[in-house]
Amino acid sequence: MNFLISESIMKNNEIIQKIIERLKQKPGLILLHHNADIDAVVSAIAFQSAFPEYRIGVFQKISNLSKDLLNYFPEIEILHSPELKRFKTIVILDTSTPILLGMSDDLPKDIIVLDHHMKNDLWGTELYYCDESKTSCAEIIFELLEFIEFPIEPKIAIALLVGILADTGHFKYATSQSFVNFGRLLELSKTSMGNILKILENTKTPEISRRIAHLKGAQRLIFRQVNKYLVAVSRLSSFEASMCRQLMILGADVGFVGAQRNKQLQISGRISTELVDAGVHLGKLFQSIGVELTCEGGGHPGAAGMNGIGDVEMALNVCVKKITEILEEL
Repeated sequence: MNFLISESIMKNNEIIQKIIERLKQKPGLILLHHNADIDAVVSAIAFQSAFPEYRIGVFQKISNLSKDLLNYFPEIEILHSPELKRFKTIVILDTSTPILLGMSDDLPKDIIVLDHHMKNDLWGTELYYCDESKTSCAEIIFELLEFIEFPIEPKIAIALLVGILADTGHFKYATSQSFVNFGRLLELSKTSMGNILKILENTKTPEISRRIAHLKGAQRLIFRQVNKYLVAVSRLSSFEASMCRQLMILGADVGFVGAQRNKQLQISGRISTELVDAGVHLGKLFQSIGVELTCEGGGHPGAAGMNGIGDVEMALNVCVKKITEILEEL
């Protein structure tokens, strides 16, 4: 057994063994969240390398950045709106809450969930492994493959490296374990850091629609100062997460961007590393707001989101009110 296996896997050895046993029931489906990001897609690619009888599926779409990344993996096929009844086992990756799957079908009760966001009781399955200490789902899949002693080929190592880089913001949110895993994968990849960066950079050329969305988001931007902190809010019909990052680049300590799609609302949020270090957990904040508004929210300390039915303007006001109360106490 590899020495890199984390304490989390060792502490959850019983549930991991149950998951491995369940994975023997094939055919299987690897299901990703709506608008699946790079970390989700590469995690699925790596998982499928060890379990080739499993297909990869999504109910709506993958992100544009993920589509660009798949140019490096032309052999990978992603099913759209897969029929769940065709599969004996369903594995859900990198998804903090069921609503993010964007599906209308009911999930079986014995699904497997592998995630690194804040744990969520809504899944209702005992085959649920969540390691919040991980900054990417790619790290969880890597450690799982190491645990079962699966030989990771260079191309799969490259995929996982890209996932770690993407979800840690080029190591901005990395932990010491992230660097340990990254170093081991870089060794397995038989390539250079420069080539890994090049792959990720080639998925980041902003298309005109994204740039227009950023400019519209800037036009609609409002902000307030709370003590020494700046809270910025905007609204868009798409690219909310991307615009949230732009708010942080512009100088905000907290950024909220909301979208209203018919009766459905979606909000993305970001806070600065200074606030994360001060103990603010945006994922927990969104989870509590979600309960209050009958929505589903959660995520990481520094980046999180909320989805549900309701008025996005009202929900944004609640987000600002709650974060203001927190900032006033710092």
